[in-house]
Amino acid sequence: MMSMCPICFELYSDLWSKPCCNCESKTISLSVELIGVVQMFLNRGFIVVGASSTTHENQEGIGKNTHIRIDFGAKYPEAIFYELPPDWLISGYHLVKNNQVLESELSMLGCVCRHPPSESDNLSIEFDKLLTISNLEVWLKSKDPEACKAILILAGYL
Repeated sequence: MMSMCPICFELYSDLWSKPCCNCESKTISLSVELIGVVQMFLNRGFIVVGASSTTHENQEGIGKNTHIRIDFGAKYPEAIFYELPPDWLISGYHLVKNNQVLESELSMLGCVCRHPPSESDNLSIEFDKLLTISNLEVWLKSKDPEACKAILILAGYL
């Protein structure tokens, strides 16, 4: 995991005790493979608060699953995410602390890559993640940054 300033995109290793960006903005915790896609969302005016990619044994104990998640700091209408690439879904989440819901629902983009036993080696998993993330990057590249910002301004998110 890394931390990144959402303003200047300065990257910090999680080995640092505290990132010291001159922007004085709260950093975003993210997996290395998601840095590019998070920067693309930020350039389009979205509020990203975190992004992760984790791989675990699946529940049946046969093969593995990789969960990729991008958390936003706002509840965006699903229409903004029209025609997402295969396997990507928009949903909601709540911040919870001590069994108390802290905020209203926020948006999250998520994807689960399933790796059968014959494709559960590190090389196959990394290839699947790279392909899935690059599909999202291609989708994002088709979205004009200024048009996205204009839509978010008109909708009251910026």
